[in-house]
Amino acid sequence: PVFLDGLVVEATAIHAAYPDYLGREIRNKIDELGNVFMSEYFTPIKSVQHRDEVLNMREPAIIMATSGMLEGGPILTYLKEFASDDRNILIFVSYQVEGTLGRKLLKGVREFHLMGEGGKTELVNVKLKIVKVDGFSGHSSRQQLLGYLKTFQPKPRNLILVHGEYDAVMSLARSASKVLPSTKIYTPQNLESITLATYT
Repeated sequence: PVFLDGLVVEATAIHAAYPDYLGREIRNKIDELGNVFMSEYFTPIKSVQHRDEVLNMREPAIIMATSGMLEGGPILTYLKEFASDDRNILIFVSYQVEGTLGRKLLKGVREFHLMGEGGKTELVNVKLKIVKVDGFSGHSSRQQLLGYLKTFQPKPRNLILVHGEYDAVMSLARSASKVLPSTKIYTPQNLESITLATYT
């Protein structure tokens, strides 16, 4: 069986509810096949009790759970339960930001602490196999982002670049300043605040 747990279910429901915002190819598939984001082969986890049943199964299964960087969500429950068994595999299909548990595991960390029952931290030993599969990113390329900036009319007064590693964000900011020379570009650090003012 293939189980889906976490925000993946809600996210796919949003895509299915607003197909007009999707690319032509996927819209055509939806017109032809209906909801292409779900399948009879997928079983959504609908409750904590259902999750517990899956955790106690003894048959092989595929579990797709959020969050992809292992920074929260139901994946941590599964990881805690399955990490110590070398027959299990953890497959990453998304980028792992520096400092996240996902990145640490990809770099070879084989022990970490998780919050357990009653607020106590528990040591988790990792014996499962860890695999990274490339090609699933939903992010735009650098050239696509710069191409998108060129389409802005009117040109923005300000541009805030977030959600990237420091060196990549700074490099994109330099390129963006050439595309939008009169735009002030901000590159806030993690946890840095920017006050937004409204113009009338």
